[in-house]
Amino acid sequence: MKNKTQRLKLIKSLINMHKISCQEELQNLLNEQGFSVTQATLSRDLKELRVAKVPSDKTGYSYVIPSEPVLTDSADTQDMTVVGVLSLEISGQMAVVKTKPGYASAVASVIDGNGNRQIMGTIAGDDTVLLILRKNSDEHSVLKILSLLIPGIQEKLTNN
Repeated sequence: MKNKTQRLKLIKSLINMHKISCQEELQNLLNEQGFSVTQATLSRDLKELRVAKVPSDKTGYSYVIPSEPVLTDSADTQDMTVVGVLSLEISGQMAVVKTKPGYASAVASVIDGNGNRQIMGTIAGDDTVLLILRKNSDEHSVLKILSLLIPGIQEKLTNN
């Protein structure tokens, strides 16, 4: 049985060497290398590695591994998330961030990587991120946190 560290290293290598567009494709490549993994395990591995799906000219979307930690002051990370965010709406204990297609996973990764007390977690689709807010969170506090993580998001706030 091969260990998790080896598997994660191989996943990084495969994503960097190939244009992989889905988990099934990555799972097949892992199997060819002697790593038999379930979809659930692979999904957890991708989350741990902070793998994101980004638009690709050839395959529609492809997996990428961030070259640096998500919570750096990297202009690239901030530019990507700022450019990708279209709108933000907060209602009660939930918020919805609309993004350009393919950007939701990266935006969710930036938000989840913060580990703050106001946001319990996120669920990302292709172009939408659902934020689940903690019980005592208020709109002002959540907006302040999001503004620190994604500069310019405050201007995207939809007022209802």
